[in-house]
Amino acid sequence: METREVPALGHRYEGGACAVCGAADPDYAAGDLADGSTGSDEEISTNKPAAEPSAELLAQTGDPAPALIAGAGLAAAACLAAGVAFRRRRSSRR
Repeated sequence: METREVPALGHRYEGGACAVCGAADPDYAAGDLADGSTGSDEEISTNKPAAEPSAELLAQTGDPAPALIAGAGLAAAACLAAGVAFRRRRSSRR
């Protein structure tokens, strides 16, 4: 298994919150916005939400274990259901 280090993106504060992770800007003060707005609740509520990071920036783990476990569980459930149906059908014929 290959291990790769993913560099941190860092914070990019816009309007009092980080556009990358949503953390609050510790140095934010209302009225300090670059676009000249006051940062009031009305203005903040009309701002569109921060964009999600693109797929290239997200960590790619490549770990197939959850999918394999789910697949094995589904296969076991299908076998169990088939066995129960076969047994009921066989016992009803006697």
